Amino acid sequence: MLFFSASGIGHSGLLGFILDPVLLVVLTTPPLYFFVVRPYILDREQQHALVEFLAHHDELTRLCNRRMLDEHLKRCLPALARQGDFGALIYLDLDGFKPINDEYGHEIGDRVLVEIGSRLSTSLRSEEISARVGGDEFVLLIPNAGQDKTQATRQAAVLADRIQGLIREPMQIQGVILQVGCSIGVHILTPETQNASLAIKAADMAMYQAKHAELGSIVFSDSLHKPSYNIVNIGVMEIDHQHQQIDQLLGSLFEPDSDRVQGLKTLLEMVSHHFVSEVDISARLGLNMTKEHILDHTYLLKLLKEIKPSDNEPEFLEQLVSIGRLLENHVLEYDRSLAVEKDEVEKDVDSNLVQIEASTSGLGRSN
Repeated sequence: MLFFSASGIGHSGLLGFILDPVLLVVLTTPPLYFFVVRPYILDREQQHALVEFLAHHDELTRLCNRRMLDEHLKRCLPALARQGDFGALIYLDLDGFKPINDEYGHEIGDRVLVEIGSRLSTSLRSEEISARVGGDEFVLLIPNAGQDKTQATRQAAVLADRIQGLIREPMQIQGVILQVGCSIGVHILTPETQNASLAIKAADMAMYQAKHAELGSIVFSDSLHKPSYNIVNIGVMEIDHQHQQIDQLLGSLFEPDSDRVQGLKTLLEMVSHHFVSEVDISARLGLNMTKEHILDHTYLLKLLKEIKPSDNEPEFLEQLVSIGRLLENHVLEYDRSLAVEKDEVEKDVDSNLVQIEASTSGLGRSN
């Protein structure tokens, strides 16, 4: 309460004038802090923590995201180099998830992904990392899989097999029993592994190979199948040699650490040179190269020019596999016909030689 008089503020009024605001501040500050300021601060801190969490974790499954996986892997590799240990990357892609998503909708599909994420995270040791890196793709980082490559490969194979068993276990969601499987690619991390991105790419390539080999397969990156032209040697030495060179270059592009920009440029140049050389060899050997054969050369070169290195690894590998198959089909359909014609030409030459020898021999006897 304030005390005023006609003559101004009295002594007691002056004291009250000073104390009342102080008392007001003392009495109102705690409630103001606890009911206004503190909730605001906590809300801001929670929002900041959530933003930080989502920057490093998948919003749906709460597993690490690709960015966080990269960070863990970049810390893991120097440790492996220092200790001389071996680790493993296990890259898995769900089999049978898309039909579930299509039939039951994204809500059910999301709950399947959450359940898979939970199974993966609870199956690992504290130092092991589980991450969701794509729609239905997950990666496990095993920092310590063994003291040598054989041991690490064995342990990774056992873990991959166990993970497949966990994934295959049926789950019940909204009264529906659902089941998925997974195809797995494994890349062993060695003390010499330095590039985290290439290591993940190698595991991804192995998974991609497993996905296309047979559902539920486990493929290690060091056993990746590469297209080969060994089965399509046609018997014309110069052409077969060029086929082998193309095969080797095409196979090298499947390596995760290859220079794909330069490799694709060299492949285009090599195939273009081969096609020109094939025409010259055919003319020199007296072989009839058909119009359709030459048109297929033009078509294949056009496709090769359209292939570009891509961040989408499966799409790029599919393009390489596709062009490899087309080149194989070209050899089977067109180049082998050259070999058959070459054999016929040689048979005709041999037959003519026999006739000439017979005629020469007959003339000799008559003389």
